[in-house]
Amino acid sequence: MRTSEYPKDWDQGWFEEIAGLIVMGLLVSLGAPFWNDVLKGMMGVNNVLNSGGKQTGP
Repeated sequence: MRTSEYPKDWDQGWFEEIAGLIVMGLLVSLGAPFWNDVLKGMMGVNNVLNSGGKQTGP
């Protein structure tokens, strides 16, 4: 474990650590439904690319 190194980590680059925690908190706060829709959208794009641009369905 690096527990003895934590004070050194905060001495160097503390701003990046705080900014990263804030960004992570914002992304997590979007919730599971948002990320589920994002993943479905990405898979839809992938399916269209794999089918050669032909859409199956109405």
